[in-house]
Amino acid sequence: MQPQAFCRCSIWSLLLFWLLAFPLPASGQEASANRVSLEVVTHPNLTPGVAQDWMRKLESLKLDSLRVRSGTGREKPELRQESGTSKPTFRVIAILTRGNQLLLPDATFRSNELPKLRSYLQKLGTKQDDPPAGSLAPLGLTGEQWDAVREKLRPPVTDSTKGQRVAKVVEQLQQQLGEPLQWELGSETAIDEPFDVPDELQGLSLGTALAAALRPAGLVLVPRPTEGTSLVRLAVARSEDAKQVWPVGWAPDERPGKLVPKLFDFFPAEIENAGLVEVLTAIAGRTGIACVFDHNSIVQKNIDIHQARVTLKPERTYYKKAIDHSLYQAQLTSELRVDDSGRPFLWITPR
Repeated sequence: MQPQAFCRCSIWSLLLFWLLAFPLPASGQEASANRVSLEVVTHPNLTPGVAQDWMRKLESLKLDSLRVRSGTGREKPELRQESGTSKPTFRVIAILTRGNQLLLPDATFRSNELPKLRSYLQKLGTKQDDPPAGSLAPLGLTGEQWDAVREKLRPPVTDSTKGQRVAKVVEQLQQQLGEPLQWELGSETAIDEPFDVPDELQGLSLGTALAAALRPAGLVLVPRPTEGTSLVRLAVARSEDAKQVWPVGWAPDERPGKLVPKLFDFFPAEIENAGLVEVLTAIAGRTGIACVFDHNSIVQKNIDIHQARVTLKPERTYYKKAIDHSLYQAQLTSELRVDDSGRPFLWITPR
């Protein structure tokens, strides 16, 4: 290779790395009051190439977060408002149909209607709700209630959780919380089923750990405000019975390179037919980033993370790229989130 060509390749490689670690804000987003993320769920019988065409067009919108994943055909469009960071996050879940239409909760767009879609999403970026006096948008809580619940759920989990029964882990977390959980209709029966907590949640916040630990049993954590007071009861409900639930982590404000700089440290990679879980565990040990799996969705996709094998060609790369390539081989992807105390972790889901 000629020296000039090598120099050009090196410069472009360095530029790509820098943009991944410290992405520039999209044009006009500096003035945006909110974060807007778009998750496109494709119909299982979608014509090949349609999703790629939509992805190319959607990338031009320069959203805070864009993700495309395959669906089962049972998903519905949703608009979720998440908080916990300095900027509210509007997470739009859209369905890409076999008819090449993008279904949103209250609108439908064709591939030639990108300007209309851009306008729709830009309105979310500057959306300001006018809730009743004393109330706050997240989960229907008042400001005082919100602060109280966040304070309650912020402490880190002190005991190990991996491989233990869901009921035992939830009991441990309840004791650390210092107050009883309110068990709603059907939830006590579900918690008695022989489900295990597959991940190590020790060190994550109580709120994030509870939300993750309950998922294998089909349960969710729900804050139930007491009208006219600052009191909030933490309830456990069946996932199908609850609309506003405490999430497994929140969208971060910081850029990945600033939040977890070690993810962008370079190392000599050479992995030959290694187990996915072992690879992720090794990287987690070097970077300090915890991995939490969306086991419910992974099982629905018939993915066995313990059988998945990973091969990475010999090269000098950075840890985030190694994680992405490893997950890709197992039909998975990751999203950087933070727990209730601001600690980052990777939320791993089917792609």
